Amino acid sequence: MTAEIDKMDNVYEIDHKISSDDSEIDFDLSKNMDEEDTGEIDIRLDQVMQEGPRDYDPVDDDHSLVTRPPSDVTVRVGRRHLQRMRDHQLLDAHDFQERRIVHPDMDDYRIHNAFREIRTKLLQESGGKNLVIMVVSLQHGMGTTFTSVNLAAAFSYEGEKTSLIVDCDKTKRKIEEYFPVDVDFGLTDYLDDRSIGTEKIIYQTGIARMRFVPVGRRRETIGEFFSSERMRDFILQVKKRYSDRYVILNAPPLEVSADAAILSEISDRIIVVLPYGKVSNARLAKALKLIPQEKIAGLVLNDKLQYV
Repeated sequence: MTAEIDKMDNVYEIDHKISSDDSEIDFDLSKNMDEEDTGEIDIRLDQVMQEGPRDYDPVDDDHSLVTRPPSDVTVRVGRRHLQRMRDHQLLDAHDFQERRIVHPDMDDYRIHNAFREIRTKLLQESGGKNLVIMVVSLQHGMGTTFTSVNLAAAFSYEGEKTSLIVDCDKTKRKIEEYFPVDVDFGLTDYLDDRSIGTEKIIYQTGIARMRFVPVGRRRETIGEFFSSERMRDFILQVKKRYSDRYVILNAPPLEVSADAAILSEISDRIIVVLPYGKVSNARLAKALKLIPQEKIAGLVLNDKLQYV
């Protein structure tokens, strides 16, 4: 994908033709940036033209921010375009039930309401800004993935919000079981190979306004990736790309891997998932010492074992 990139008054203007299939456009700005460009840089889409069916509104005032250049940057194609991102196949009621995903029309509305309440609490704490939210438990099988997926879904059901769930648990890779797509690359592939852009690892979920990033190929040294500058840049990009996007990190268990503690450092809020009546106070207190106390938004008690 090519684009004309010009710099004027510390603003990079991108002149690019987009097709009706484009939802996110990646640009490598490393050849255009000056050595002194080390802080935040304005990225502006300029004179964007459309090809194909007019499914989207034209772009006239979109901006995106990146830091620590030179690096790849993804520019979204307009706020209104985001709300019209097309999914090839949306899930139906049967799919939601089969994949254990809550939805507004489900029979047991209490479960859907529970995730709405968690979403509302996080929105109240956010102060109008989007968040990176880590979901974690003490051990596998306590409901972390179920909570991560359904919290992301709850944000997407709120009409003006979008969500991106990022699988960071290399030992289970359960996120992929929820969504009907074939996966080629994932997070660890992106972190390991700079030729892979973000557009290669973000997949549709079958739920409007919701996307996911699989964990990628298994690597024993994944902790080093999570603490890398490229990981921090990735989180910064996907958070700043859309001001109404909430990023959910599906973390490995606190008692199993040090990765959870590493991921907590790049998260804004943390939700801890516990099986109801199965974890002692002493065990919980010991586990919580591994993560920043001020970032803990709350505990989620999971008593619906059929959903784990």
